[in-house]
Amino acid sequence: RGPVSWPALGLVAVAAASAVAYYQIERERRLERAMGKIVSTGKPAIGGPWSLVDLDGKLVTNKNFEGKWLLLYFGFARCPDICPSEMVKVGKIMDTLKREHPKLAERVQPVFV
Repeated sequence: RGPVSWPALGLVAVAAASAVAYYQIERERRLERAMGKIVSTGKPAIGGPWSLVDLDGKLVTNKNFEGKWLLLYFGFARCPDICPSEMVKVGKIMDTLKREHPKLAERVQPVFV
């Protein structure tokens, strides 16, 4: 017999799986509370008011950007290959706008979704 028995190893595995499941459920609950109830099913709602949750868990709506042009980029949170290079492109566009059209650049806001 070794220092670890099969029943003890099984108990640790069950406890670890339970902790992971609990963490995922709590994370989903926090996101649902932050976003409110999901109101769209079926056809996508194009145009009109919208809301997102930022990295700090704060609600951001279209009203936060009133008077600005939005440069939206839809990507993935964990995207090591494409998203960084695309963000560099967005940065270059913003740099070019600031250099060539500074007043317009003040009214353009890039948003990564």
